[in-house]
Amino acid sequence: MGIVQTIANGNNPLGTKLTFKTEIDGPALLLVSGSAYANVYPNVVIGYNVEIDGVAAGSPQLYSNLLNSHVTLVSSFQQINITPGDHVLTIDALTPWMTADAFDVFSVSLWDQAEPAFVWQINGPVPQYTTFNSEVSGTALVFLQGSAWSGSGNQNLGLMVVLDGNPVLTVASFVNEANSHHALPAFIAPVQMTPGEHKIGISTTSGDFNSDSNDFYTLAVMF
Repeated sequence: MGIVQTIANGNNPLGTKLTFKTEIDGPALLLVSGSAYANVYPNVVIGYNVEIDGVAAGSPQLYSNLLNSHVTLVSSFQQINITPGDHVLTIDALTPWMTADAFDVFSVSLWDQAEPAFVWQINGPVPQYTTFNSEVSGTALVFLQGSAWSGSGNQNLGLMVVLDGNPVLTVASFVNEANSHHALPAFIAPVQMTPGEHKIGISTTSGDFNSDSNDFYTLAVMF
């Protein structure tokens, strides 16, 4: 991994349009994180539309059961190719029934990649598994963020990344509301990688963990 460059970090992302300069040339990851809220209806998907030079470059989102309540979105990690020089970042609302204000924050960063990363962005439910190929021998980084809900409330909900049958990363969050989707914290951890095909997946660590098609998961392996 080479350059990690912060492009933007501030309040109220919606309507953002800015020019940034980079020295990165080739494969990179665009990480977009932030918050927003549903302001018309509860029980809807909210999030951002993100573009680089007019091309779709990720969409952090969450299913919000709550109305007029700020929530953290599940971050988007999008594999892109970029050239040195000036580029334009834009962020708009994913849906018309959401907004963000001065209390909402966002962050956008660009991660240079010596080798193209493995990125897996899926809807629930989990557990789910897939395979990927690595040409790297040595340390890689695993990134995970997702959302979940508790049927009873006041539960600690946990996710873990399972690589070749072994848990390598665990994230958890205490959720107070019942039947309300919440994003768990994003975590990054090192893992030892060997060349060849690997099986990777997202599983759960707690009994009252619930996920469905309205839950979102971002998993990345960065070489």
